[in-house]
Amino acid sequence: MIRSTGNGTIARRRLNAQACGIVLLSTVLYNLSHGPWDGSAWFRKLREGASEYWSKAEAGDPLLEVLYESLCLDFQEEAVGTPEHKLQVLNQAVDSNVVRKKGEKVALRRWFSWIGASRAHDKLWHARLLFISAIGFSLGFWRSKEEYPWFAGPSGGKPATEKKEAATEKEMPLLTLVC
Repeated sequence: MIRSTGNGTIARRRLNAQACGIVLLSTVLYNLSHGPWDGSAWFRKLREGASEYWSKAEAGDPLLEVLYESLCLDFQEEAVGTPEHKLQVLNQAVDSNVVRKKGEKVALRRWFSWIGASRAHDKLWHARLLFISAIGFSLGFWRSKEEYPWFAGPSGGKPATEKKEAATEKEMPLLTLVC
């Protein structure tokens, strides 16, 4: 029986609950290329979506524009901003391991495979986001850029100078609790 000796036990339980949610969602995302049911249908869709987007995209494409700087950071390049460089970055994304390899299959019982997949996924996250978003647009999941959450930017469309009120303990993100 666990006895609460103050707020420490309650805070640990909340942290564990939040961490489990993040780990489970990350695991689903890392295994996206392996689904459904150990097949590779979603990986084929990702490859087809990347190929379709690549064939239609131009340097001024709104989706490429909004993810361009992040793609440059992932590929460790300077964001020059010229149309030629934007197309070069798009070509790098299409030639990357996002569409070449499925990546490691991850399970919670194999913690080190999860860490390795996390490292590999982080390097190509924005390329994967670009192609998944392009697929979402082509399927009609989002009909306009106003419906797509990434166009609102990291502040959700609110000015960055707007001050937030102090968050309650319930609203604190995981990183705040960990750090």
